[in-house]
Amino acid sequence: MSLLLYRIGNILVLWLFFMLVFSAFYGEDIDALRFRKFQEDTTWINAHPAGELVDGFHLSQPIVLKDNHVSQSEAQAHVCVRVLFATYMNRRNRGSVALRLASPQRVSEQRIDVSTLADNAWKRVCFADVLYEDIEHGTSRLEIQALDSRPGKGVTAWISEQPSGPNVSIRGQPSKSTLVHEVELQLDDRSYFYSAWGLVGFTAALLALLVHFQAPDRAPVRGRARGESPLA
Repeated sequence: MSLLLYRIGNILVLWLFFMLVFSAFYGEDIDALRFRKFQEDTTWINAHPAGELVDGFHLSQPIVLKDNHVSQSEAQAHVCVRVLFATYMNRRNRGSVALRLASPQRVSEQRIDVSTLADNAWKRVCFADVLYEDIEHGTSRLEIQALDSRPGKGVTAWISEQPSGPNVSIRGQPSKSTLVHEVELQLDDRSYFYSAWGLVGFTAALLALLVHFQAPDRAPVRGRARGESPLA
């Protein structure tokens, strides 16, 4: 019985190890299956930081949607945005910023602790009370408002000169750049998401079994005196 428990425990440890490895390498890609991007990527043309997001700093990016062939069920999906932030070379920053999605129908706001942001990394924010149908018609705006960060402790967001896209306003003044961002739908249908994680779990289990049975058997043996030969 002890040998069986040892083998089961060893296989579970190996399975957890492989799951952690797969999660580290593919977790973000699998998580992205829960979202559908329906706005074209911002082209990187002379990209540069918008400026340090400190008290009083404000960005306002118009969102103009094109024909995306959104189904009736997807029109009821929640809207998410991804913004590319930078922390000035992994500097320890403090304070918070507000991401506000203002549509003709409603305004929704989410706050972010800037200390949780990674350098040159995307941050996804979902607005639970804004649906695609709320921003489908008319012009909506994505606004970033610095709340309580002081100079030297604020983050920044990347902007890019993209003549084909609407321009971002910085501190209320128009610019010739566009906020580097993406707009997504948070899908209720997570079949692909669960299927992907199921496949990862199955693969990790196969690898755990393979490694376990290929490795030398080092199960503990009871009833043997210390120093006694195994053949005794």
